[in-house]
Amino acid sequence: MSVIMIAYNQEDYIARAIESVLAQKVPFDYELLIGDDASTDGTAQTIRQYEEKYPDRIKACFRHENIGASANAVDLLLQSRGEYLAFCEGDDFWIDTEKLARQVSFLEKNPVYIGCAHSCLVVNEREEVLPKQRVSWLKPGKRVFTFRDFSGGRFLPGQTSTVVKRNLFLHANDDMIGMMMCDHSISDRISNLIYLLQGNFYCFPECYGAYRCVEQPSSITARKYRDNPDACLAELSMTERMETYASNRLGRKIRFVRKRSEILTVAFAYWLLKRNDECKRVLKTVFSQMTCSEIVLIPFAILKKLKDQFLCVQH
Repeated sequence: MSVIMIAYNQEDYIARAIESVLAQKVPFDYELLIGDDASTDGTAQTIRQYEEKYPDRIKACFRHENIGASANAVDLLLQSRGEYLAFCEGDDFWIDTEKLARQVSFLEKNPVYIGCAHSCLVVNEREEVLPKQRVSWLKPGKRVFTFRDFSGGRFLPGQTSTVVKRNLFLHANDDMIGMMMCDHSISDRISNLIYLLQGNFYCFPECYGAYRCVEQPSSITARKYRDNPDACLAELSMTERMETYASNRLGRKIRFVRKRSEILTVAFAYWLLKRNDECKRVLKTVFSQMTCSEIVLIPFAILKKLKDQFLCVQH
């Protein structure tokens, strides 16, 4: 069993995350692989202290320069040796000491599933439960999550720290690694695409972990998406690569219609708000690559955005 933990400037939270992994009661061995992405605070120092204390359990990698979340995660995945993979990001934590045991036991008894996930508690920096518990990219009440549910990455089977899955990276090829690296800051969509092409996820209704919703204006993700209309072009390019990858493996044409409509909606919103040449250029480029069905779905994409704004936690 391999547990993957990526970290960047999370000195206030990293100890909680590590302790929650070490507290697991399991009938099997597991390794904790931690990748610090050149943090500028005390995150690396805390990780070193735990690595020195638990040298047989923890293996840490300290980046000399920031390589991005995707590259950080992929490097750890390629080092993993466990039959199963679990994840706990540096600001999240698990709240059930039998989480790993339950999920691995389920996968052992149900080989038809490629992975499983569970519900999560959404908390703030102080671990206070937030009034909004719905996460916009999750489907509440879903028990079996399939490729159709994925919808090009609009939805995922579970928040990252809730997932346990079979380790496909033990035999990863160049094509698979290349796909994982096509977005240097976010790899969740790509990883779930690769896995859902292999099988379905089971979703437990029980809550075994906490998703810490921390506002980080200086994060790579924030810099990419906030006030950056070109992010729409990057999203479209990645979606096209995902469609090609899926089509090649399924032997039929795949087009993520609703995801494309969502990208067009965001590009249109940028243009409405700013009305500058840059936003006009992005909107024109995105619009030129859409079909009629994707344009028609814009009202539904807007309604989803509004619904998420009022009902879902924002991060």
